[in-house]
Amino acid sequence: MENTLSNLEKLSDGLLFISESEHPLQPICFENMRAFQDHIPKETKIETQHIDQFFRDAVKTDPEYSGEEIEISKKFQELLSYIKEKIENVIVYRCGEVSVRAFILGETEEGKFAGLTTTLIET
Repeated sequence: MENTLSNLEKLSDGLLFISESEHPLQPICFENMRAFQDHIPKETKIETQHIDQFFRDAVKTDPEYSGEEIEISKKFQELLSYIKEKIENVIVYRCGEVSVRAFILGETEEGKFAGLTTTLIET
């Protein structure tokens, strides 16, 4: 499990997820789905999203991108590939409104509920 989290930390290091602001991606782990649910206040609005939809803008490339933008896109592509390869049944949980806490979570080989979290600003 530590290997999965440390790899997520390495792959996400320095990446900022862009919405109406920029926030880092941080590894996170829960013992199980129930522990995740207990982590979120009961009155919080929760929506789910497919991982490809969540990362669509971060992984896209465009001929007009600068070298730096292409490198960032490649890093997000590597991160997405790792998540899909190492974490099963991944779902993005979007918690809240305006200041949305996003959890990209799934099941690890060890049976934990792990992935990444970040904050999105959506007005």
